[in-house]
Amino acid sequence: MGGCIKLIIRNMNCIFDKCELINGLFLGILSSIIASGITYLLISSKKKRNLRKKYGKSDGDYLGYGYSNQDPDLIIRDEPQSRATITYLKENQLNITLTNNFGPIEDQWSGTILLELENYGSLAWKYDIYHGQNTGQQMHKFGLKKVIINEDENDIYIYLVDENLGLGEQYGKEVLIRPKIIPAHNK
Repeated sequence: MGGCIKLIIRNMNCIFDKCELINGLFLGILSSIIASGITYLLISSKKKRNLRKKYGKSDGDYLGYGYSNQDPDLIIRDEPQSRATITYLKENQLNITLTNNFGPIEDQWSGTILLELENYGSLAWKYDIYHGQNTGQQMHKFGLKKVIINEDENDIYIYLVDENLGLGEQYGKEVLIRPKIIPAHNK
């Protein structure tokens, strides 16, 4: 009986091979890392696509309109007073640059929009050019605005509401408007 046990153990040693164990572990770990990496890339890519679709719809060039003197809480002016470019950066962040509408650039400010919801957020801005002069070392003009995004069948509207009321200065409200881009198959 003792000889049978030794024979079985000796045969088990032949079946068990350390090289196969190490190779199996190495290949298992390597394939798990590769599968995890591919899954991560697919999920990350889908998340970025969804965030861009959700927050990047405001991407584009706009004309800016101030409110009329007749009814400063309801009616916007007929002629645009500014031009704006909004660019999607990442996640829920957009960049905006706004300049006076016609002629040489007298005033230009830029900032970052951080959307808290799909259609609502905050904008931190600063002037790059103020009354024809570049800002920098000695000149600083900056502030905060609330941003509301609205759309109808034809246009996208960006409502900018100033939060800076310091020194008796108030910029008020401005409406940025851009036509929606209609896909070719819907025309």
